[in-house]
Amino acid sequence: MAALNFPTSPTVNDIYTANSVSYLWNGTVWKNLTNGVKSIQLTAFDYTTDVSTGDGAAYFVIPSSLNGMNLVSCAAYVITAGTTGTTDVQVARVRSSTPVDMLSTKLTIDSTEIGTDTAATAAVINGSNDDVATHDRIRIDVDATSTTKAKGLIVVLNFQLP
Repeated sequence: MAALNFPTSPTVNDIYTANSVSYLWNGTVWKNLTNGVKSIQLTAFDYTTDVSTGDGAAYFVIPSSLNGMNLVSCAAYVITAGTTGTTDVQVARVRSSTPVDMLSTKLTIDSTEIGTDTAATAAVINGSNDDVATHDRIRIDVDATSTTKAKGLIVVLNFQLP
């Protein structure tokens, strides 16, 4: 097994893979993404539908299998890229009818791009609002769209025990 050689100057949400194990830099430590990560994928807009702004483009209810986990990474993708401007996506946790933003920096899909993995500004998870409990609702909000609208919107959320 090769020795781990983590990057010396990572940025938040950088992923390093070695020995078939992926690690995510959360701004403080490298977190193992391979052990115990559970992913969900939400289709907020059908693949041929223009993405539009508004809260509640999609919802997901947290099952007991995710209870006590933290959001550790997220991404968004469109089927057809928008142009001019960005498509900005927020993830909100709704608990006891009170929504809070789980991201301190939103997911951003840049003009002519199809995913957040190439965004000029990476999403940042808010460590104060990253935890989930059974029956919380996860809400996908679209806060901005490109002038020429992207089509289809898929959001991927990855959870792991702290």
